[in-house]
Parts: sequence; C-alpha cells; structure tokens
Amino acid sequence: MRGKYAALEAYLRSLRADTWRATFRDIEEVIDDTLPPGARSTEPEHHAWWANTDTHVQGRAWTDAGWEATEVDRVKETVVFRQRDATRRGAPRQDDSDRSAK
Repeated sequence: MRGKYAALEAYLRSLRADTWRATFRDIEEVIDDTLPPGARSTEPEHHAWWANTDTHVQGRAWTDAGWEATEVDRVKETVVFRQRDATRRGAPRQDDSDRSAK
C-alpha cells in the first residue's frame, strides 16, 4: 500500500460493488487528507493525476486494488471508479453510487 493513498486502496478493496461514484470530498474523507491542487486542476498538464497507471502513487493505489478511475469531472469534483475485473471477488454486479465514504 502507498502512504497517503493506502487508505484509498484498502477502501476500494473492501467494496462489494464494482462501481463507486465518488466526490473528491468522499475521497478526502477516506484518505483523511485533502487532495492536491493537481487533482482538481482543469489544466491539461494535470490530467495525468487521474491516470490509471502505476507511475504515480495515487494511480498505483487504485490500480493495485483492481480499479480504474473513469468519468473524472474536475468542475463537479466527481470521479467514477470501476473494477477492472468485476468477477475478481465474485460479487454480484451492483453500484455503490449512493454509498458514503465512511
């Protein structure tokens, strides 16, 4: 697990759904810290912050948990996380869009 984002990795691993619609505030509650300005920036040079890659610690946290960030909306401050392999845990397909972060 990865420092500041270890809690996010653990949280995603604990979900029984294969989709989590989160606000940036939800994520901040999970990590017990604020997201950096790059996560909220609409500038193109910061779009990589939400990349599904292991070259950044935050991306490694969700990809190691088997998830990917999709549908990032920096204006509304929302992101949808989806499991890359919904059959990984054998959970029935469901959506955690109304589930609070804590």
